[in-house]
Amino acid sequence: MKILSSEDLRRADAYTIQHTSITSIDLMERAATIWTAQFMEDFPDTGRKIYVLCGPGNNGGDGLVIARLLSQQGFEVEVWIPAISATQSEEFAHNFGRLPKRQGIVVRELSATTDFPGLSPRHCVIDALFGSGLSRPISGIGGALIRYINKNSRLTVAVDLPSGLYADKPPEGPVMQCGATYTFQSPKLSLLLDAFYRYYGRWKVLDIGLDKGFIDSIPVHHFMLDLPLIQSLHQQRSDISHKGTFGHAHIVAGSYGKMGAALLCAKACLRSGVGLVTAHVPRCGVIPLQTALPEVMLAPDKHEFCITQLATGTSTCAIGPGLGTNDLTQSALASFLNRAQHPLVLDADALNIIAMQTGLLDEIPERSILTPHPKEFKRLFGSADNPFEVLELQREASIRHSIYIVYKSHFTRVTTPEGLVYFNSTGNDGMATAGSGDVLTGVISGLLVQGYSPLVAAMTGIYIHGLAGDIAADQLGHNALIAGDIIEHLGFAFKVLEA
Repeated sequence: MKILSSEDLRRADAYTIQHTSITSIDLMERAATIWTAQFMEDFPDTGRKIYVLCGPGNNGGDGLVIARLLSQQGFEVEVWIPAISATQSEEFAHNFGRLPKRQGIVVRELSATTDFPGLSPRHCVIDALFGSGLSRPISGIGGALIRYINKNSRLTVAVDLPSGLYADKPPEGPVMQCGATYTFQSPKLSLLLDAFYRYYGRWKVLDIGLDKGFIDSIPVHHFMLDLPLIQSLHQQRSDISHKGTFGHAHIVAGSYGKMGAALLCAKACLRSGVGLVTAHVPRCGVIPLQTALPEVMLAPDKHEFCITQLATGTSTCAIGPGLGTNDLTQSALASFLNRAQHPLVLDADALNIIAMQTGLLDEIPERSILTPHPKEFKRLFGSADNPFEVLELQREASIRHSIYIVYKSHFTRVTTPEGLVYFNSTGNDGMATAGSGDVLTGVISGLLVQGYSPLVAAMTGIYIHGLAGDIAADQLGHNALIAGDIIEHLGFAFKVLEA
């Protein structure tokens, strides 16, 4: 799914009106009707009082339609219109005239902060002040109203985007804090950045029927992964396959006290469908791994407690989970990277060692996959002033070093050497648990050795990892979820791909 900018959406909206038989008024009616249906499905309590905040533009026009439709469905509705501008859009004026005069909708025009009424104890606020068309910071009575609602509202739901939150850049003034956001036609980039979660809450994309052909023609850098795409990339297994058909993964992981990371990575790799897995671990890990995971072959290091040697020549290699940063391990990794020729999957302490040694980043084989969490990313590539700049820093690093970077977050994203960005749509907060990243490294490594390209291995890996976590959370809840549960539900996730 393409992630469109606010300008892309404005152009798609105009194209749809110009080249189809729908007027702007009718398109607004359709969008607001779809929004209202979703709202009623998620918040079905018809006894709740609804406050609809309407700005003077088209987002406010959407809000006026929503107010009318909710009133017709038996909700008690108040419309608040702050005196933000003397100019109103044509669509706003039209829908203001359509508000039913005899169905109990109360309209309050707010000229000053002293006009702000109290809120009912059982209420919901619908934010239709500005939406994604906002181009400047909100000040004056509009800003004061946002601060008032943030302080007093129990539940606020945004139409398209929370007021004050831009689609494509950091906010510059007050922002409405919403528990849910229903956005039109396409995800907005700001909805995919964790730093802004306190503003948008949970969100859904509502398809309002903008011209698909025009949208397909828009060049973009940002995409969101969905099930049809991942299913189209999934490789079918042949009935006459054998274990050699599905590759031999080599995993370098573990150190004294951190053998669990190696175990999780190796087990997840096996569950990804790979034919063979060999784990290179310190000698202290041999008995634990052979006891807990007999399906994995072991290549013991000569050292009892850490990794001191890495062999080249393997088709793929995952390095890092539980590795530690012992001086001997650092030397072994530096020497290996200097000679490695195949794409690698690098995680955890492998990334920390690379960050510690100047120039080692440039030794990583092209098309390798790095899987940092935010702090590891910062150690590798530096910091930035805001989440949009962090994203751009990630994109530039992928281009400069010709690598794939998997930045782990709620909406985990992959950047490519071509400068493209793919956001994941699966996963949940229950997966914020020790070892979850080791599982992801194992899954991606297993897919890579089965013949998936590095990009497809990364995209499929993050999607299937998140999907397994979602299935596990459905069964076990979020609080009790552990990394091993993700592994145990990988098979169910693969069944979804094969359905």
